[in-house]
Amino acid sequence: MRRKNLFLIPFDAGADIVGANEGVNKIFLQIQANKNIDNLYYMKNKVLLSNKSETADVYQQLVEISPIIQKLIQKNDSIMFISGDHSITYYLYRICASNFNEPPVLVILDAHSDSSRLYDGWINQGTFVRELTKNIKPEIFHIGIRYDPIKLSDIDEMVYPAFSFLHHDGLEDFFKRLGNKPCYVSIDIDVLDPSICPGVNFPVPGGLSKNELLNILKKLFQLNVIAFDLVEYVPQNDVDKKSLQIAIEIIENWVVS
Repeated sequence: MRRKNLFLIPFDAGADIVGANEGVNKIFLQIQANKNIDNLYYMKNKVLLSNKSETADVYQQLVEISPIIQKLIQKNDSIMFISGDHSITYYLYRICASNFNEPPVLVILDAHSDSSRLYDGWINQGTFVRELTKNIKPEIFHIGIRYDPIKLSDIDEMVYPAFSFLHHDGLEDFFKRLGNKPCYVSIDIDVLDPSICPGVNFPVPGGLSKNELLNILKKLFQLNVIAFDLVEYVPQNDVDKKSLQIAIEIIENWVVS
C-alpha cells in the first residue's frame, strides 16, 4: 500500500461566496475523531494560507511547500489535498505537474465547468479551468458536469471531452483510455446530488449518488493518480452533517486504497 500524505489547506480567497474555508477545519476535526483514518495515514500537514485574493500571494505560499509535494510524487506516495474553494486546484495542479515533462491528465468531478473568462484579472473558482488550458494545456476529462458545459468551446487547442456520468455509458472506455497515464483528480463535492450533499454553495440538481461517486473513485485510485483534491465543502449549508459524512467516507476510501 502506498504511503498516504494528507495536506489540509484552509482557503476560500478564490470564492464568490465564502464558507468553504471553514469546511477544511470541520473535516480536520472529524478526522482527528476518526481513529480509522488517524491511525492509517502517515503525515498530516495543515498549511495555513492568508485569505487574500492576490493570486501571486497565494501561489508564493504554496511554492514554499512545493518541494515537499514534489518529493512525495517522486517517491510515488499517495497525496490528498483538502481545501476550500476550487480555484486552489489551479495552483496545486501546477505544482504537481512540474514533476513531469508532459502535463498529467486532469480529471475533474464537478457540477460546473469552472471555465468562465477572467474578470478583474482574478483566477477564481469559476475561471481556473480556462486558465489551466491557457497556461499548461493539460488533457482534461470532466465527470458530472451539469452547468455551463460548453464554455470551453472557443479554446481550439484544448482537448476537453466533458460528459455527465448520469447520461454517459462510456466510463469503462474512459478508464481504459487513462491506462497508466499520470493523472491529477479534483473532486468538487457538489458533483453529488444536493439531496444527499447539501453542504455546498452552488447546488445543481441531477448529481451523482454517493455510490456512483465512490465507485468512480475506487477505479481511479487503482490508476496512476499522482495526487487529488477534495474541495468546496461548506458546513454552513450542511444539513445533519450529510456532506461532512460523505467527505469523511471519501477520505476513508482513499486511506484503504
